[in-house]
This record gives sequence, structure tokens and C-alpha cells, in this order.
Amino acid sequence: MPINRHALDNGITLLSEPVAATKAAAIGFWFYTGSRDETVSNSGITHFIEHMLFKGTNAFSARDIARFFDRTGGYVNAFTDREIVCLYAVVPGSAATASLRMMVEMLAASSFRNEDIETERSVIESEILSYLDDPEESCAEWFMETSFAGAGLSLPIAGTVESVSAIRPCDLRRYHAEIVMRRLACVTLSGSFDENPCVRELEALPPANDGPSDRRIGELPSLWVPGTRVKKTRFNQSQIVAGWKLPPIKTTVDWFEWSAINDILSDTVSSRLFQEMREERGLCYSLSGSVNVFRDLSFLGVTLSVPPEKTRESVETLNEHAAAFFEKGPTEREVSDAREREIGAITLASEDPEYRMKRLARQFFREGRVQDLEHDLEAVRQWSSEALMSRLASVSCQADRALCVYAPGKYGKSLVRSR
Repeated sequence: MPINRHALDNGITLLSEPVAATKAAAIGFWFYTGSRDETVSNSGITHFIEHMLFKGTNAFSARDIARFFDRTGGYVNAFTDREIVCLYAVVPGSAATASLRMMVEMLAASSFRNEDIETERSVIESEILSYLDDPEESCAEWFMETSFAGAGLSLPIAGTVESVSAIRPCDLRRYHAEIVMRRLACVTLSGSFDENPCVRELEALPPANDGPSDRRIGELPSLWVPGTRVKKTRFNQSQIVAGWKLPPIKTTVDWFEWSAINDILSDTVSSRLFQEMREERGLCYSLSGSVNVFRDLSFLGVTLSVPPEKTRESVETLNEHAAAFFEKGPTEREVSDAREREIGAITLASEDPEYRMKRLARQFFREGRVQDLEHDLEAVRQWSSEALMSRLASVSCQADRALCVYAPGKYGKSLVRSR
């Protein structure tokens, strides 16, 4: 069925995709703001506001909200990223309008009671401390901090214990009204729903007129800092995060071609790095890759955990095989396998209304428009080794690489000496 786009009078864009073959509905409210739009002094405020959306409104308590969604048999959730906040729900189609109405209430009428703020402040501080106790999370944040030094992307999404403790209730209320709500870029619906009453519910929201743009007024451009950085850690394993700066990803073709490169290099069990480092050499238990997209640049990432005594060998193996891949590119068979895998993955994911709902928003943020799944499949069918090699040729494996290593004791010192 066709994807519909409505420009509402209050500046909100509604993207809806009816799916006749499902009885579920997925709803997403997407705000084009995140941790990169904060400052050091209010770091974590967007994430704090996301938490407060669930703490009650003038008409409903936090328990009322929880009971409402539990009774549907579905769920409501939210996340804050570096450039996006999303409040979303998956419910039976029969509950779609009522669920959207409750989500509008959560967004527009959150009470921000002082006692709730203090309770949630403690919860968030506990969340931050849990990240510091997680080696993978901790190293990933250090990678962002050092690879984007001095820019908004370097700020932690949840903030620090110090910054969160300093945020005042009046700061939260003001930031919610003047920043977050004004950046409601789009609402996405997929699955089974009645569109007309959903439109009426959305028209009750306050005006939003600060949606997607490549650059915020006064925003500093992201500064990518390449190089190798090693830090002593108290954890039992070494953590390795590598990233290569990419040109901005602005189209569906951009996204899928870099996704193919990511799959072939590191993000599947048949990928080059997984096969070499896990299966052939036994250097690690898990290894993953990612394509990370931001307004003004993107990066290709690889993350793995290794025993301390294998830190140096792992870094050398990663560098060696990445360099060979960037120089020679993928083989025809690798491209063919990746194409079949991606077509299969899209086909399977298309059965999930939550995937479809999130896909609408991601495409809207990238291109300012949305197209059907066949458009994605056609982009994948066009993959060729020449096209992927052209992408790789735009990146310098050495000059554009940032590498961060958490290593216990002497293993980090050995790595520093070997550089």
C-alpha cells in the first residue's frame, strides 16, 4: 500500500504506511535533537527529558501510563541518540488511536513534578555508573569523546553524574518546551490504524518548526581526530574500537552501499574480520561493525573485546586486514553474497511494523522524503564491486582512522611502545 505524507498546520510531518497483512500498529514521534545539541554544562538534559515523559502528566500518573500500555498487550519505549529522540509504541491496531492520544499527552502535558525529577535523577545517575562499569560502553564513549574532541558529538548521551546533578527542574521544563518539542520533525505510523483520528490527535500538539537541517545555527562542525589512543583499564579484557571517517551519508544509495561494505568487512559471521580474528586465530569471542550516520559526517566502526595478552596481535591483525580491504575492495562473490543477504534481511524485516515505522523516519532524516521498500531493494540490487571500491577509494585507511584501545596494565604499554 502507498506511503502517505501529511504536512499538518502545526508544522508536524506525518508519514503513514498502512499494511493490510498485519493487525499491529507501530507509532513513532521523532525529534531532531540530541546530545550533540547540548553544552558541557547541560550535558544529558535531552536524555533526562526522555525519562521524564514516562513520569506522569496532569491527567495521568506514571502508573496510569504503564497500565494503559500493558493492557494493550503491546509496549511503549523511547531512546535518546546523539541527534535524535524517539518516543514509540507497538500495539494492536485496535488500540492505535488511543495509544497515539496517550503519547500526545505524555509529550505535551508532562508534569515535571519536582519530586519525580529528583527520583529520576537518581535513576539516571545509576544508569551512568552502570555504563562506567561496562567495558564496551565505556570504551565506546571514550572513542566518541576523543575522536570528536571539542564538538557536540563528543558529549555522552546520558551526560555525566556531575552534569546531571546540576540540571535544575526549571532547566528541564524550559528545554522541553523551547527545544525538544519545537524539533518534533515527524510522526511515523505503520501497520493497522485509522488515519483520520490520528491526524486529529496530532493537530492538538503545539507548533514544531525546527526540523531536519544539515547544521544548527551556531553549531560547530564536527572535527574528526584520527590517530591511535591507548588507555590503561581495570577491566579483565582489552577493548578495541576502530573507526574510519566517511563522507556524509545523504541518500538511500549511500546508506546501502556503506552497509554492504560494513557487512563484508566486519558485521556478519562470514565477514573478513570475523572469520580471520574469531574463527581462524581465536583472538576474540565477538566482533561487530557499524555504519554511524550524523548530520555532517559519518564513520565506519569496528568493535571487539580480546584477552589482554592478545591485544597487540589483535590490533595488528585488524590494521592489516582492513588495509588490504580498503586497497583492493571486495570480491565479486562477497558482493553477491552481501546482496542476497541484504535482500533477505529486508524481506524478513518488512514483516515487522516497528521496522517499517523506524525506516520511514530514518529515510526522512536522510533525504527529506520517503519511498517504498521496493526502492530499498532496487538500491541493493544495484550493488557492484566497482561501486563499493569507489566508496572505499574516498577514504584513507590510515589517515582517516581513529583507533582507541582499553588495555590492562603492561599490555597497553607494550602497544604504545610498538607504535
